[in-house]
Amino acid sequence: MIIRRAGPEDMEEIMPLVCSVFEEQGIPRELDFIPEDRSPLWWCAEDGKTVIGAIASYKEDGKTHLGRFAIRSGYRGRGIGTRLLRYAVEDVFAHGVQRIYTESRPVTVTILEKMGAKISGETFPFYQGVCTPVDICKEDYIPDKTGGTSMKKILVVIDMQNDFISGSLGTPEAEKIVEAVKAKILSYPAEAVLATMDTHGPDYLSTQEGRMLPVEHCIRGTEGWNIHPEIAALLTEAAIFEKPAFGSVRLAEAVSRMKDVEEIEFVGLCTDICVVSNALMMKAYLPEARIMVDARCCAGVTEEKHRAALETMRSCQIEIIE
Repeated sequence: MIIRRAGPEDMEEIMPLVCSVFEEQGIPRELDFIPEDRSPLWWCAEDGKTVIGAIASYKEDGKTHLGRFAIRSGYRGRGIGTRLLRYAVEDVFAHGVQRIYTESRPVTVTILEKMGAKISGETFPFYQGVCTPVDICKEDYIPDKTGGTSMKKILVVIDMQNDFISGSLGTPEAEKIVEAVKAKILSYPAEAVLATMDTHGPDYLSTQEGRMLPVEHCIRGTEGWNIHPEIAALLTEAAIFEKPAFGSVRLAEAVSRMKDVEEIEFVGLCTDICVVSNALMMKAYLPEARIMVDARCCAGVTEEKHRAALETMRSCQIEIIE
């Protein structure tokens, strides 16, 4: 899962989510939207495929407010809302705001109180429930004891799918790195691991890639498309980005919006195609970040192409671990 600042392109997913959650609570549709003159700023949680949570800040009467807090049904009770709320609070404080105001449901009030917030008014009826005025000062804020919501270092696992390991495009070299990739994933906190999946449709052979590489692979829904089962078992908390091409623009954009990221490490398949594509794209999006590729956890189409791709990345100031 990724928590990040939302962009304009995310609003097509965010607003239906907010509307759906508010409808559950009996809140009228006209309260779903924040007028642009209130300078709304949104954050979201996503699992790589869709937005699963959202929250906004906005200005009203010279004060900064938090609101429109929504978590998708099926993802509640897993700590996602707490992480998203904390991320938004820390980001607001990081931009010079000293006090945040909100009127929240009881569950949100409990979360905020653990962060140092204080009840500032009487609880009042609000549609199918109640709300309580709460405010939180920067000087009273209690950071997460586990280190907060920022992730300075993340791991990206590229295309560890059956077709690239033992399937239509598999190689002995790819099979050999499975254990190393498993160990690498386990060396990171679960929330700091992202992954990609090469994803094609039944028309693959009619695409430009299919004409250049006429071998069907990673067709959505097939066994070859699935991530290797031993790897998949370690990615239950990871945001997984499906991609129809070698590089994932959505992955690079999502990571670039995460706060405090300083290092991104890549592992996976194939070194000379999708690893190099995503590493170079990430370097373009985050030129000041430390981008690394662990050669011991990668394999190319051939050993020669693997080595050539490593040298190309090294030339582009990507650190190669060997």
